[in-house]
Amino acid sequence: MDGRQTQLKANPLPWLLEPDPANLGIRYFARRDLLGRPADDPEVEAAQAEVMKTGPVPVILDAQATEGYWVKPGPGYSPKYQSTLWSLLFLAQLGCDGRDERMRRAVELVLSKRDGQGRWPLEYSYSGKLWVDVEKKGKPSKWVTLRALRVLNRLGKVPHEWLTTGAA
Repeated sequence: MDGRQTQLKANPLPWLLEPDPANLGIRYFARRDLLGRPADDPEVEAAQAEVMKTGPVPVILDAQATEGYWVKPGPGYSPKYQSTLWSLLFLAQLGCDGRDERMRRAVELVLSKRDGQGRWPLEYSYSGKLWVDVEKKGKPSKWVTLRALRVLNRLGKVPHEWLTTGAA
C-alpha cells in the first residue's frame, strides 16, 4: 500500500460512482475528473445527461428569465446565492452542460457586461453591509471580474492562454 492509500484509508471511488438521485453530478465529475475520462466518453455523457434531467440543475434553469438572468436583470452578483453569477457558478459546480441554450444565454449576458478591457463593473453598493468599503459602484471591480472569470472558466469559456501565461 503506497502512502496515498494509507492517507485515504480506503478507496471511496466505487461509492462515488453509485447511482445517487440526490447528487447526480457526483458520478459525472468522478468519471471525468477522477477517472480522467474525456467529455465524449459514453458514460460521462450519460452521467451529464442525468444531471440535466433531475435534481437541482433543472430547478435552477427553470428559474431563469428568458433574457438569461436570474432574480433581477443583469449579470450581477446580488442577491447572494440567487443572482446570475451565483446561479451560473452553482450550475457549473453541479455539472450542468454548458452547451445548453439557457446556459449559453446566461453566459452571453455575463460577457455582454464587460468593459473594453474585459472587466466587469460593480453594479451595486456594499455600503453599510461590510466592515469597510471595498470597491466603488459603477467602477471596474476586481472581485466581480474574478468571480465572473471563475464561473466562465468552470464552463470552459476562458481562453487557455490567459490561465497559463496571464496574457490577454
